[in-house]
Amino acid sequence: MIKLKDLLTEVKPGDVYKDSGGDILLLVKPFIRNKWRFVNFNLQNRMVSGHGTTPEHFYDNTKPLKLSSSHKNTIKKILKNPEDIDYLEKDGDIKVKDVLRVI
Repeated sequence: MIKLKDLLTEVKPGDVYKDSGGDILLLVKPFIRNKWRFVNFNLQNRMVSGHGTTPEHFYDNTKPLKLSSSHKNTIKKILKNPEDIDYLEKDGDIKVKDVLRVI
């Protein structure tokens, strides 16, 4: 039996949260048990500001944000930058196509 609480707090790929520095944190794919790979985007400076893994329980009680179409287009433009592509794929082991798939 599925509890209502489990339905409301389920974290899934493509969820977007506000980071402490004002950046947007995008959950890309599950990593290992109860951890997720994420990418931080700084939309004001149009750059990838970070990547890594995060525990799922950080986002259990917070509601994910909705991305507007202009934010999605900005993220697509950011991911065309060769420096950001290299930063994600070589250092972070996150493929650009995975990020584009979850937007």
